[in-house]
Amino acid sequence: ISQAFERILTIKGSHESDVSLALERNIPKENIKKRLEDATKRRSTLATLTSAVNAEETAITAEIGAEAARISARRKLIPIHYEYLFKDWLVLIAGNDELEPIIQQRIAEEEKREAEIKAKAEQEAKAKAEQEAKAKAEAEKVQAEAKAIADEMEQQQAVEKPQDFAKTETTEPLGDFVITIRLNQTIQSQA
Repeated sequence: ISQAFERILTIKGSHESDVSLALERNIPKENIKKRLEDATKRRSTLATLTSAVNAEETAITAEIGAEAARISARRKLIPIHYEYLFKDWLVLIAGNDELEPIIQQRIAEEEKREAEIKAKAEQEAKAKAEQEAKAKAEAEKVQAEAKAIADEMEQQQAVEKPQDFAKTETTEPLGDFVITIRLNQTIQSQA
């Protein structure tokens, strides 16, 4: 019994880890051991005991092979790039429910969620662009007002001091002049 049990576990564990986990869920070790022990009941000779265990081992191995093929096929239905949507993959591939509608529903929900996120991001980008344009227009308005005030101040200065402009408007280039004044040596008390 123990040798047959070990051979069955070796076959069961030889599949991919996903399939092995699902097989353990559907065909637990305890059930295998119980079936092998049930096969030995009411066997009086060693030959009948051995043949009963071998027959049960063959039946269990065939069940494991069929179940592994079914689970592998179900596992392949889950798209790789959407695996994150199927955190309950073990329950899904080990179960007997129709898997394709579940997969299509989750993918459709995810695509809808992604579209909503994209639309929201585009809306936020548009709002940000509008806000930046508004801020830029406000800054330009402030600059225009500042320039208008500066122009107005220049005009007021031109009206208040026309003689200063007359003095400064010459065609000669301006330069540095040194003026020297000679004073006779007079003492400050005499001056």
